[in-house]
Amino acid sequence: MTGKILKGRYKVLETIGSGGMADVYKGHDERLDRIVALKVLKSDLSRDSEFRQRFYREAVSAAKLSHPSIISVFDIEEDDGVQFIVMEYLDSNSLKAFINSQKKGIQEGTLINILRPILSALSFAHQQGIIHRDLKPHNILIGKDGTVKVTDFGIAKALFSDTLTQTGSLIGSVHYFSPEQAQGKPTSAAADIYSLGVLIFECLTGRLPFDADNPVTVALKHVQEAPPQPSSINPSISQDMEHIILKALDKDPLKRFQSADEMLSELEKVGKPKTMKISPPSTDEPTLIVPPSKAPSQAKTQKEIEEVSLHLKKRREDREEETDDGIQKDSSLIKTIGIGVLVLIVLTGLVAGLIWGSRFLQEIETPDLIGKSYSEGQAVLQEKGLSLVIEKETFSNDKPEGTILDQSPKAGEKIRPGEKVKVTISKGNKTLEVPDVKGRTVDEARKILTDSGFTNIKIEQIFNDSKPAGTVLSQEPAPENMVSPASLILLRVSKGPEKQKLPDLTGKSEAEAQKILAAMGLRLSVESTEPSAQIPAGNIIRQTPAAGTEVIKNSMVKVVVSKALEGLTSPNLVGKTVQEAQKILEPLGVSLNIEGEEKGPDAVILSQKPKPGEAISDKAITVTAEELPMIPELIGKKLTAARELAAARGYQIGNVTYRDTNEVPPDVVLEQDPPANLEVTPGEKINVVVSRSGNAPQNTPPVLLTPEPSPELSPQIPPQPQPAPTGK
Repeated sequence: MTGKILKGRYKVLETIGSGGMADVYKGHDERLDRIVALKVLKSDLSRDSEFRQRFYREAVSAAKLSHPSIISVFDIEEDDGVQFIVMEYLDSNSLKAFINSQKKGIQEGTLINILRPILSALSFAHQQGIIHRDLKPHNILIGKDGTVKVTDFGIAKALFSDTLTQTGSLIGSVHYFSPEQAQGKPTSAAADIYSLGVLIFECLTGRLPFDADNPVTVALKHVQEAPPQPSSINPSISQDMEHIILKALDKDPLKRFQSADEMLSELEKVGKPKTMKISPPSTDEPTLIVPPSKAPSQAKTQKEIEEVSLHLKKRREDREEETDDGIQKDSSLIKTIGIGVLVLIVLTGLVAGLIWGSRFLQEIETPDLIGKSYSEGQAVLQEKGLSLVIEKETFSNDKPEGTILDQSPKAGEKIRPGEKVKVTISKGNKTLEVPDVKGRTVDEARKILTDSGFTNIKIEQIFNDSKPAGTVLSQEPAPENMVSPASLILLRVSKGPEKQKLPDLTGKSEAEAQKILAAMGLRLSVESTEPSAQIPAGNIIRQTPAAGTEVIKNSMVKVVVSKALEGLTSPNLVGKTVQEAQKILEPLGVSLNIEGEEKGPDAVILSQKPKPGEAISDKAITVTAEELPMIPELIGKKLTAARELAAARGYQIGNVTYRDTNEVPPDVVLEQDPPANLEVTPGEKINVVVSRSGNAPQNTPPVLLTPEPSPELSPQIPPQPQPAPTGK
């Protein structure tokens, strides 16, 4: 999988881990240039429709949860049968790895810092109607910067949907799930509280509360056995923390913490002064527990004293009714009154002391948290003995998710150690659920998206053979993703089938036309054949539709093909060039065969079979041809030299005409016909004009001489007598 690019966008870089139903990879989003986590459904499960549905449900559930302590889901995709989820990448280790690295268990203070964001995330998810159902240390990520995030809502389920089952098998990790999950009963948010109790037990003791050799036995222990006392394994565990663990692990969901917020509230009290015991001597009254007070008002103190007084009076009256002995009644009454007065005096003094002492508690300035991340703010406050509480979450267009936008008290205001600073956290850009517009017309889709609040809609038109033009074929992001209103929504819309212009097939062979049309996704049909004197046999005479017509893929093109004419006779080709002969024979569907070596198109045909006028039997004419030499340049040469040159080329000197001139010596060729460099059949004659001395009489007519070729150079031409010159 490493190196593969999914959906043309997400490049797989390396393996991060593997779970029961999916593998997780580190990837790179090529389009947005960011590192992401890719959760890919295992190939052996991708064929199971139920697993695919669970995989898709995981992404949908997680995508609905936008919280600083929950891993964000960006996209849900499928590529060539590979289903995967694109998630936020956190450079981190799991809480399980952190537990394994601690030989004596995690310290309570450190654990509470880890549990705060976990409980905050669960509180948010439960308010949205989502239960994690698979909470375990493996699904808690701790970033290199200390950021804690919950991931893998793999079998999360809406509170109001039907109970989830899986063909008789239990879903979740057996060591961490609740008794009701083990029994296949409906689950509530209390199931996550139980799992968190197991997680805390493991963090502090280094072991699980219930363990066995097989999952069934572990499940039975969850249902039937009480967990061991955590302090019996790790004596350093405080009573308050042990109480929280055992309450979270109660078999009865109604006896556990009823919300993540309630559990977090109890955790915040661990390690802090809680109560003071007053044990007056010689009294039968139970020890009174005085709750701590933060500088209460005088009116409130008086009210508390009155409540204690009424409580003591009631106890006295109950004892009076139970006593038969009057003396004992009086004695008990006196004792009770005395003790009550003593308690009231001590209580009043204590409360007054607290009020007076609170005035002298050292106040500190509230740190400036604006612009810091949630984890940074936590760290700053912890150093000063303060705690951080998320009061509100709101969308912000310019501040990243998890950034502190506002705080109370404000920076610089006085605050006492132990108090809370309430903050408003950015949820990042406002996100909207992408509606499903596939199959809609482009106008309908644009209106639905606009009405939903999306402003950046892009249309990409592509050819499609099955959907009418204007139909939405696909969309990015996929439906039900949560994205910013300004995010790009890409709609791929059908342009209908692709149309192509038909080429001109006239004159082409049937095989050639078939090849051309197949490459265009078109079909060829030969409707009929016709004889043609212009189109060679086997070639196309005409086509339907005509050339230039636009047609869609898989259309049929009908053609009429030429066939050879019957009763053909051979035309006269002798004296014509090879090229001229081919042009004559091509419309007749007759081929030209040349005997001997291959000749060029300008070779002259000397003979043919069949002869001109004879019938053509095998649709071919065989010829002999020779390449033509060129007429030599004779002008300027002596007549004797001109005769020799012409004979060497296969030509003869024809008529010789003499012309008187004093400009050149006698017997020099002045003119020639045909001219030089002309291709003429060998044996042809070249007529020349030759110079003669200017002393001859002017009225002497030109002398025409017949050729006198040299017998050695041109033996095939017999010598002829030269006529005598004429003159007066």
